[in-house]
Parts: sequence; structure tokens; C-alpha cells
Amino acid sequence: MRKAWKISALLLLAPVLVLANTVTYDYEPVLTTYGTGTHIPGDYIFSEDLAKVFVDEFFIGGVPYFNFARIEPASAIFGNNQIMNLNNIDLVIDFTADGDVTFEYLDLGGSVNLQVNGFGTVLEAEDLVMLAGNVAPGVTMNVSVVPIAGGHRGVVTLIGQVYALRVGGQEFWVDGMFCDNGISSGMSGCDYEVTHESLALGKTWDGSTVAPGDWIFAEDGIDVTIHELDWGTGGLGFNYCRVEAPAVIDFGFNHTMAMNNVSNRYHISSLGILVKEVKFEFLDHGGMENLQVNGSTLFIGDLPTFPNNVAPGVVMTMVTYPVGSSMRAEVTLTGDVQDLLVGGQEFFIDEICVIKGEPLDCDHLVDHESLSVGDNWGTSSGHGPGDLAFVEDGVPVKLDRFDAGSGMFFNYCEAVPALSGLGTGRVMNLNNICNVYDISAVGAWVGEVTFEFLTYGGVENIQVNGAPMFVGDIELAPVSIAPGVTYTLTTYLVPGGFRGEVRLVGAVNELVLGGQEFYVDNICVMLNASSSVSPQMQSPSLVLNPNFPNPFNPRTTLSFSLEHEKNVRLTIHDVAGRLVKTLMSGRKSAGDHNVVWNGKDQHGSSVAAGIYFVRVATGSGEVQVQKIGLIK
Repeated sequence: MRKAWKISALLLLAPVLVLANTVTYDYEPVLTTYGTGTHIPGDYIFSEDLAKVFVDEFFIGGVPYFNFARIEPASAIFGNNQIMNLNNIDLVIDFTADGDVTFEYLDLGGSVNLQVNGFGTVLEAEDLVMLAGNVAPGVTMNVSVVPIAGGHRGVVTLIGQVYALRVGGQEFWVDGMFCDNGISSGMSGCDYEVTHESLALGKTWDGSTVAPGDWIFAEDGIDVTIHELDWGTGGLGFNYCRVEAPAVIDFGFNHTMAMNNVSNRYHISSLGILVKEVKFEFLDHGGMENLQVNGSTLFIGDLPTFPNNVAPGVVMTMVTYPVGSSMRAEVTLTGDVQDLLVGGQEFFIDEICVIKGEPLDCDHLVDHESLSVGDNWGTSSGHGPGDLAFVEDGVPVKLDRFDAGSGMFFNYCEAVPALSGLGTGRVMNLNNICNVYDISAVGAWVGEVTFEFLTYGGVENIQVNGAPMFVGDIELAPVSIAPGVTYTLTTYLVPGGFRGEVRLVGAVNELVLGGQEFYVDNICVMLNASSSVSPQMQSPSLVLNPNFPNPFNPRTTLSFSLEHEKNVRLTIHDVAGRLVKTLMSGRKSAGDHNVVWNGKDQHGSSVAAGIYFVRVATGSGEVQVQKIGLIK
């Protein structure tokens, strides 16, 4: 019963990982222009964070106009990083699923348009404030404004099941369109994409023009070759692939790839990057499929029946949707995917999305790569508590007893291959034993330690700097894990268990980890720049800006700026210092960044009115904290 409880509890934590579609306009080149001359009303122009963006006509007195939309740098009075200028044109955002929507705007004159979920005619007004109220069945709009010279800026909140938003103006700018629908992280889109938009509709490759293994095209730096389809009965098919328009609603964008008894291989390795995740969509009208990742096992059959562990260190998850007698699906491959082969018989594919991984920003790293698979320590190898197991990157790793809650044990630990998306190369299996990482041996002031883990059941041990040992489910360890050290984590479900990433912020000198069916990797030590200056005073390279609005209800925009690219974690805490929600965690570029907090906690529940604290911390030790107020 204990393991079943652990998994069900994590389902409640899922919103930490999948929060919303957010369109920030930060991924399109500055000054890219859409509209008259290059587009017609209704044209798709780009996607961001799984949301689709289109341009359409702007109405004044019922008369349609179609001028331009342009990506511009944020100004001193509005926006973050990049914004969208709308000049006598409407922008249509098709979110992946429905939810509450928030966006910011700047209005310097003229009239505006608004339409929600395609309901009724396009609404016209002199200002969005005049349209506040019920704007579509079950959807209410609130608008707050701040006057500025020549106009005003404001925040629009649409409460209800919003899945499509149309908005436009004349001297009008928008930014930060946030749909709280639980679909994506909202922190990044695709770093590289094969969308087939660069190919002409009807373009076909078949046996009369190409042979198995031939290069057929490249898009966004990814080479694509064509291959036979293995029927699994000793036969091979090689018919054709062709660029077609989507056959069903909600599958793909403008151009998709139809496959008829062929497979396509996506050579992601041509990018020369570490990959965190690869996603793609498919539509299946019947027959069998092939899938192969990184040259590992070739799977033949019905794609949804393939195992989760498709290659060493790569885990596949899938969401399927019935489409009549057919099926469409969204596939996520988590891990370092360098080579992807996929094909079918009556099969369509689109939106192959590559999200790059970032090398860990570590001053010292215990990643177990200096060990050989099968290296082990413990009772069976003649070791006892306190014995040194190995030293890696200046960090000695010793052995200790494991507290199972019902008694003390001392079994074994062993270096094993990476599994279920955890780590790379080799990871450490802890079986009723603890590893003690003597971080003080690096001889420097430590600002932060992170590590990755995978658990399939049992209880875990974690102890920092000799403080009381936590015994239980690692996701329930206290935020104040030791004096001056805070504990936060992010979790991911995997078949039979879950994996996670733990962050310990503070002067960590010793870390003890243990478990029963427990694996750890990439214990990353990041040094503080100075042992005599508090993190907040070390450098102006991190600036946490005042939130807007403040006080707020129910949403506020939090913003910060970085002088250099860094690992960043943005969290909300209550007045007791307890973690309320993790809003951002990952590598961020130099410049300005923002994220919207919707007043909800890790479990998706609305929090009580009161005082809360925003905390932003970088991998190099800088920390900024700010007080904010939620009103009801």
C-alpha cells in the first residue's frame, strides 16, 4: 500500500511540472513582421510553448483592416524582453487546452478588438476596460490599468474555460499571454523543431526518386533520412512519404508528413547538443509502426503498446486521443535523444520538438563516471559503516547505516547503468545503505548542492550537516532541512516509481543519502563567491524587480533580470518559510524574465489571502527575496 500512496500523492504534484501555455514572443527574431504582403487573414505565423499563433483582420465599425504585427524589443514602460506590436490587425492565440488567461497590454490610442473562444462577433471598443464583464459563455474579463503618458498599460484576466483568444488594436502592444491550463511548463518552447513548414505541400519521396538511407531534407539543423519499414514478419516496406495538410483538427500545423510504409530518421546528433527531451505528434489510421531511439531496440507493432524504456536513459510517455476510428497522440521522449527513427503504414507525424539540455553548472560533480558498472561496496564486499567507498572530483564518498524506520540496516551500493531517464552513463544504486558525501573536503564555501534521484519504493534517508536525519518519503522532507539550508524538489512520474531533482540552498558541508530501491546521480556542488558576504550582497548580477500588480488578486507578474546566463530557481514561500510553489527552475539566459503566479500552491489549490515571499536564487549563490500581498 505504501508505494501506491506515494504515486497517487505525486499525481497531485504534477502541476509543478506542467503549468500553462505562455506566449512571450521571446523566441521569434526581433522585428519579424507578419501581415499585409506576406500573410492573409487566418494565417498561422508561429507557435510557442505548444500554443499556436495566427493573424486575422481588425475591425473598426464592422469594416475589416489587415495591416501588420511585429516583434519588438520591450520598452522602458512596457513588457519583458520582446513584445508584439499590433497595428490594425488581430492576433489569435489557440491554446492547447482551456483555462484562465492573463495578459498584459499597452494602449497608446485607437480602438481595440476582442473575441473569446470564437463566440459571437468580434467585439469593438475604444479600450479593453469598456469590455470588462461577461465576454463569452462562462468567461468573465477583469481589467486593471495604470495611466501613462499618451495612454495606459494594463493587465487583463479572463476567468473561465478560455481556449482561444483574439485581440487587436491600432497603437497597441501585448506581452505575456498566460493560459493556466496545466499543459506545459511555460518556461521554454522548442530549441529546435522539424515542422515541415519549409517544405512545399505535395512534396513526395518514393522508390522512384530515393533509396533507403537517402537524405531527403533538413530543417532547423536536423538532417532527415528515409528508410524502410520493418513489418516484423521478415518483410520490409518502402513506399513513400509526402508533405500534406493536416487531415484532422488539432493535429499538427499547416504542413504535416504522411508516411506510407516508410520510416524517417531524425539525426538530432547533427545539432551537436546535449538533449533533455524530444516531443512529437502523430496521427495513426491503422497498420503497424516502427520506433527506434539512439540505435537501440527496434520496436515493431502498435506504437502505444511499446515499452516506456525505449533506450538506455530514455523514457517514453504518451497521451492519446481518439479521432473516429483512428487515433492521434503526443509523445514525449525524456533523455538524451540523438537519433530517432519513426514510421508507419497509414501514419502522419509533425512538430518534432527538441529541447536541449544544459551541462550542469557545477564546481564539483559526483556523477559516478569514474566508476565501472558493477563496482560495489557494503557488507558483501567486506566494508563497514564509516569506510571510504571512492573519491570523485574532490568529494570523498563514505558508507553508513540506513535507517528504515523499523531498524538499522547496512546492505550495499553499486554503480549501475543509467535508467528511466535518471542521469547519464552510470548512477549509484543504494540498497538499504547510506552514502555520505563529505563536501567540506573541497575546502571552499558552498552556496548550493543539487542531485537527481529515482525511487521505486521503500523509505529514504536524507541528512544535511549533521542535522536530524529525515526518514520517510523523500518528497516530504522539510523545507528547513538544516540550519541555514533550504530544501526544494521537482518530481517526474516514471513507470513503477518517480524520479526527481533536489536543490539544497545554503552552506552544505555534508550530505547523507540512502534508500531501499533508490538511485542517485549528479551530486552537483556549486561554490559561493565569498564566505564573508551574504548571497544577497555579493553581486548586482541578479535583480528581483517589484511584482505587478501588488497587492494582487488573483494573479501577479514576477520579474527578475540576470547579468549572465545562470541556473535559476524562482519559488513562493509563506511567512513561516514553507515552500508554497516552485514557479521556475532551470537555465536562463542573460536579460529580463517574468512569470505569472496565479495564487495557487503545489497542489493546484488557491492559497489564503496574506503575505507571501518571492525567492529567486541562482546556481552561483545569489539570492533575492521580496514580500508580496495577496488580497481577496
